[in-house]
Amino acid sequence: MTTSHSPEHRSRYWPWVVALSLTAVALGGIVVTARDPAPGGPHPASTVVSVLLVVTFLGTGAVMLSRRPDHAVSWLLPLPGVYVALDAGLDVLELFVGPSTELWLDWVTQASWAWTFPTLAIFLPLLFPTGAPPTPRWRWVLWTGAAAVLLLTTGNALNPDLLKPAANPAAIGEGAAEALTATGGGLLLLSFVAAAVSAVVRYRRSRGVERQQLRWFVRGAAIVPFAWINAIVLEHGPYQQFGGLVLAGSLAVLPVAVTVAVLRYRLYDIDRLVSRTLSYALLSGVLVGVYALGVLGVGALLPGESSDLLVAGSTLAVAALFRPLRSRIQSVVDRRFNRSRYDAARTIEAFGARLRDEVDLGSLSQELRAAVDVTLQPRVTSLWLREGGA
Repeated sequence: MTTSHSPEHRSRYWPWVVALSLTAVALGGIVVTARDPAPGGPHPASTVVSVLLVVTFLGTGAVMLSRRPDHAVSWLLPLPGVYVALDAGLDVLELFVGPSTELWLDWVTQASWAWTFPTLAIFLPLLFPTGAPPTPRWRWVLWTGAAAVLLLTTGNALNPDLLKPAANPAAIGEGAAEALTATGGGLLLLSFVAAAVSAVVRYRRSRGVERQQLRWFVRGAAIVPFAWINAIVLEHGPYQQFGGLVLAGSLAVLPVAVTVAVLRYRLYDIDRLVSRTLSYALLSGVLVGVYALGVLGVGALLPGESSDLLVAGSTLAVAALFRPLRSRIQSVVDRRFNRSRYDAARTIEAFGARLRDEVDLGSLSQELRAAVDVTLQPRVTSLWLREGGA
């Protein structure tokens, strides 16, 4: 007996097939490029950036398209991963073609970046989380954003300096290309600001599940500006190769947050996730500081023969401080960033202490209702007590 899968069942597989194929192309191109012995080859940090973007954006895109192919955001998430895979694949093709074809492949790579991140920056805040603008009045942002991406991509592709020092085979007059790029850049800025304003309007009007979805998006997107500033700082220092790694790491958080929000997986754990992330980041910083103080600070005052003893002592000190510091830091972070959970835990703890000493059933019932109201905040509470038998 033969069985056939329904179209709905088969539609779950194709995003994974495409994502895995593009990932294989990207990883193959990254490996071939990284092994290039020519001077000025890619830095290991740039290789990590490419792998991170491919895995996160293509992976979350495959999850979204396999579960919500009808959602517009599902088609936006894979775009950066598709671009990196296209870039890496064309780099490999350049090894097997002639100079003229290699020039056109370079043109495709350099000209196609403009439709990737600008598209995501405009349409993601505009369409998240419903897949449509907040109201029909915001549809003009869709058309303005599409025109901005088209003009920016066209102007970039026709710019005579695109492949400098090589000549652009598709170049037009420099003035015309600059006019297209400038117009597209202006519309891009206008569309981005309008999309951000629409997200703020949507957030202020949202309630319930939609509010939680937007909180995930805001927390994920808020990391990007700070990472961008850090990347700029790193570019002017001795670690300039790692600026892109910092920015790519922050960008990788965004598709994960969007996927969790749209699919509503552990949607209400955002406060707990943020508090845990902050807690372990602070804990790691404190423990690294203690270890460095023990090894470097104390080591500078003692002879070199005691270095092994210092390392062992610092390691033991870090191990001994881990649990008490974690509890203390977690309490401080919860009190500041996850206040509702902190108050609920304190309320339950106080109720448990009174429960051991309370003997009056009426007072206990009132305290139980008060604890439930504070921790769970239900609309209605009622307490049913079974009468004991004779």
